[in-house]
Amino acid sequence: MTFTIGQTFDLLFGSAIATTGKPTYDDRRWFRRPPPLSTLASTPSGDVRPGSADRAEADGQLAMKVGNCVRRWAVAAAPTGHRALDPIRHIPPRLPYDVFAAAAHLIENAGVYHHIQPIKMMPVGGTSPDAAHLRHIDITPDDSDLVRRAAERWRTLGSKSDRMVDLSEHLTNGDVWKDMEPLFESWWVLFCANEDANVLDRGGDGSAVPFWWKHAWRLLAIADEAAKGTMYQLDIEQIERFDVGKPAEILWMEFELFLEHAQRMLPAASAVSEDDDVGEFGDINSLSIASPAVVSVLPKVRTPSVGCTLRSLSHHLALLPPVGIVKGRWTPNFVRPSTGVGRMPAGVMNLLLVPLPFSLDAKSFDAAMIEDVSGSGPGAVPRFGYFGINQHWINDVPRNKLLDFVEAVIDAGLGQADAIHGLVFPELALDYEAFEQIRTLMRAKLPQAEILIAGTSSNGAGREGNFVATSTFPTTAGAGPDQMRETVREKHHRWKLDRTQLRDYGLLGTLSPELSWWENISLQSRLVDFTVMRRDSVFAAMICEDLARIDPCQQIIRAVGPNLVVALLMDAPQVEARWPARYATVLAEDPGCAVLTLTSRGLMTLQHRLGTFRSNGDDRIVAMWRDDGASRPLQLKCPYDAQAVLLTIAETAVEDVALDGRRDGGAKAWRYQGSVPVRIGDRERHSEVLGEQDKACW
Repeated sequence: MTFTIGQTFDLLFGSAIATTGKPTYDDRRWFRRPPPLSTLASTPSGDVRPGSADRAEADGQLAMKVGNCVRRWAVAAAPTGHRALDPIRHIPPRLPYDVFAAAAHLIENAGVYHHIQPIKMMPVGGTSPDAAHLRHIDITPDDSDLVRRAAERWRTLGSKSDRMVDLSEHLTNGDVWKDMEPLFESWWVLFCANEDANVLDRGGDGSAVPFWWKHAWRLLAIADEAAKGTMYQLDIEQIERFDVGKPAEILWMEFELFLEHAQRMLPAASAVSEDDDVGEFGDINSLSIASPAVVSVLPKVRTPSVGCTLRSLSHHLALLPPVGIVKGRWTPNFVRPSTGVGRMPAGVMNLLLVPLPFSLDAKSFDAAMIEDVSGSGPGAVPRFGYFGINQHWINDVPRNKLLDFVEAVIDAGLGQADAIHGLVFPELALDYEAFEQIRTLMRAKLPQAEILIAGTSSNGAGREGNFVATSTFPTTAGAGPDQMRETVREKHHRWKLDRTQLRDYGLLGTLSPELSWWENISLQSRLVDFTVMRRDSVFAAMICEDLARIDPCQQIIRAVGPNLVVALLMDAPQVEARWPARYATVLAEDPGCAVLTLTSRGLMTLQHRLGTFRSNGDDRIVAMWRDDGASRPLQLKCPYDAQAVLLTIAETAVEDVALDGRRDGGAKAWRYQGSVPVRIGDRERHSEVLGEQDKACW
């Protein structure tokens, strides 16, 4: 079975006919613009753009320019047959995200990426004896320079005129066209000259590669460079400044994406369900209008320094699998000040890690359900059951006492640092109501607070389960207490307790060892949140087994490459020999994430009391840190007489290098600086929150 490049276009972009609702390929063609800000609130969705005659004239100018260039392009491309120029299919869309979707999809499916390399030479001269017999796409400095100039021109192409004819004349003349022409040529080579080419055809057994391969790389590289640093912030003030022609910190392509996104969200603002992507103008699942049943595109943070995959080929955009397999959700942030945050240097962040609950016992686990074998015939017995977790540390404790405890921990933390920028709580530490209350407390106590991450047993709609909730806050002057962005998503894998764990945790009297016990939660669609903090850092929060299982969620985490991954656990000590350290090392190497795991102290206190894992008091390792600058994981201790850990990390500039030799000197990596235990002043006052098991160790 053959699948052609032309069929790939149809698969990704459909018929390209505009319809009411979400933007289509036709909306992303050159000289189309979303409605301006002033009309969004009163304009119905659909194609409401004025100036169709102006647009048609601009279309004609661009088509004529491309048509005149085709004669020259065709000499090298040697197209099969003659095709009239189709201005819809044979001219690239105006935004780099759609060009990237098409090029990256073709490169991945054809396996082009593992043939790409920077041009090289023997260290003492001469040529490699095997070079002539290998399929290589050598990327020269001239190739990279061409990509850089095209991308930079694309980024700065926005026209101050409202007339599309003026933009067309600007695009198709002089140095602007000279720089932009490679984009239009490579798109034409793929989707016109090679429209009937079989994507999987490698051109025989010789050393030559299909002609379109290098043009596919060129499209990907130009789009990738053009999108550098885009969509990290959706700052309303900057958008309004851009709208009225004032200097702003956003590009024209970001502005147009914002208008599209706002237009799509406003009609549905009155009918939002718990499964909708809710945020300030909604969070982003893809920057491209390519069919989400095939691919999605999100911004990218880190490029792997090891391996040979498609994700090693781009710096700024990531190709994700179909949303039916896994969905990525990108949450832009507020614009950060250019000076230091609070009284700390701009790159330093202090995180307060609170290992709640501190006490667990057999009654913390209960048998919720068992396998139904009523229809299996005589003698059938259940093989597995489902357990629930009783959050007695919040259900049996007055809520004001929980908040008093958190406030005491914050005060103790401020005794160790000038500023605290974030709080992190482990898996199932809170419910959603407590998460909201602690968030309010943070805003009042910590004006420099930027992030809150917590495991919760419910979401904002009241559904019970196992969730990770995050909030990010602006630190700009004048930001109100209600200004924040929030994501909540559920766990993807159930925790399984086997007989050994039941014995080690002292649960044999509560959960029968004759059964395998699974966590009693529902598993819905898979979703991974990528949340921007500060200007250009991104974190992703995971829950327990989500870190360990090799599934599509791992695939998109590696594709996007967040600087920081936070894994929330209810687990035993985070020693180097255990599974969290192994899987954290994988992400630290590919794509270069810093990984923080945090567990509650309850299970290790329980094991100490039972004698199955004795502690000497200062070795309660509640967290583990691994980054790409360290050779092994670092263990973070919270001794029996401490109630939190203050972790200090710093954002460090690094240089990422792609497979084709392109360098990104603006990449950021989070590196460990130090950690100290945090002790509150009066443990007895907070004994109800700390619990009987913890108190017995005093």
